[in-house]
Amino acid sequence: MMKKVMTLLLFLGLSVFFYSCEESLPEYKAPENVLTSSIIVPADQSNYNLQITELYSTYPPRVIFSGTSTLMVRLRVKNIYDDVIEDSAFVGGYVKIQDLNDEDNFVIQNIKYADIKPFPGKLGEIIRIRPNEQFDIDVECKYVNENGLHLWRNKEFVESPPGQYSYSPIPLKIKAYLRLYKKLGMIVSNEIVINLSVKASVYWPG
Repeated sequence: MMKKVMTLLLFLGLSVFFYSCEESLPEYKAPENVLTSSIIVPADQSNYNLQITELYSTYPPRVIFSGTSTLMVRLRVKNIYDDVIEDSAFVGGYVKIQDLNDEDNFVIQNIKYADIKPFPGKLGEIIRIRPNEQFDIDVECKYVNENGLHLWRNKEFVESPPGQYSYSPIPLKIKAYLRLYKKLGMIVSNEIVINLSVKASVYWPG
């Protein structure tokens, strides 16, 4: 009987010991903040001047751009982790361009797989990014807000000479939200502000 009691006590003691060891093991956590995203184009506090033609045969008027009709936002992504990052590729996120004087006047441009040049792998496959490795993402953003209107629409303007509009400058806040991996969360870029000035040659029907 005494032998059985001792065996039971020994078994219970070992169980407690191993359970305690398991309890003391630190829980594994995936690394966080291992990728950074920085807006390198356009430059912070830069001025953008648009020269356009507005045809008022419809509303909103048809807009013809003298130059490019989009604003290119370039993000630079870098692995700041001291090890290789590897996981299945999952491209998502967006760039947000918001009027600082009107929070309802903003543009959302989704980030696509094709925007990443070159992407270090194929969509859905395991990709690896070495320490300090970096690549760029070019996102072409339209000047059209979520209501389908150009950002300067309904802004004050000065007409001089007749048929030539100079719209009030618009300060625009730009920020990007990016996801590249299934396991890692959203990467948020720095925030920049640019100033948009628009001058239009205006034509009315008839």
